[in-house]
Amino acid sequence: MKSLSDSIDSLYAAFRDVPKPHKIGGCPCCIDDKNICTLLSKPLRAITGGELASYSSSAFLTVGEVADYMYFLPRILEVGCTEDGWWPDIEITGRAIAETQPTAWPESRRRALQDVFQAALQEAIDDEEGWTIDELICAIAKTGIPIEPFLTQIEHSPKAALAYYEHNSEGLMKQKLGNAFWNRGDSGYAQILAWFQSPGISKIVMDGYGLHRTNSDQGGAGQPATRSESQ
Repeated sequence: MKSLSDSIDSLYAAFRDVPKPHKIGGCPCCIDDKNICTLLSKPLRAITGGELASYSSSAFLTVGEVADYMYFLPRILEVGCTEDGWWPDIEITGRAIAETQPTAWPESRRRALQDVFQAALQEAIDDEEGWTIDELICAIAKTGIPIEPFLTQIEHSPKAALAYYEHNSEGLMKQKLGNAFWNRGDSGYAQILAWFQSPGISKIVMDGYGLHRTNSDQGGAGQPATRSESQ
């Protein structure tokens, strides 16, 4: 797997033929002319997160269109994956990417996008950061690209999978995911719920808490279990 830095470089390379826009349309309440001038005049990788925030948070709502978003996308993802606390949250970027219909992109761009997400997710997995894993999985699912490879990636690290479960545990008891950006009809929502209840994840959760399931327990990780007598 590529490092996050290398995957971001590859993303820029995959999008290098996207022309710089000559103008950006938008509601003046959401982005002003000075900000637009900055975005159009500076080299792409020199644009700061602060300069990009208004555009990227309002993209396809009150600002921009597919042609200009595709130009700024590598920088949006670079900032979103490397600058902690940047607004917009990565889930908003996932929603915006879906507007560009990534499943219809050339293979090189689809692969580059997936590589960035895989690398960012792996960093969160290595750090066992349930919150960041949750954000990234929600964002990836919102793009509309297949979520299964990323869930498998998490499952390879029991500690990271447990951290992700713990971040969602309260909602899972009600058959819900915890991230506020989710809508039940979103792509991947039902699949992620099912994954949390799968035998593999259930075992990780039970092992993590020193619990065991009885023969009558048929549910997944969101269901009750009993503590091992050895605990």
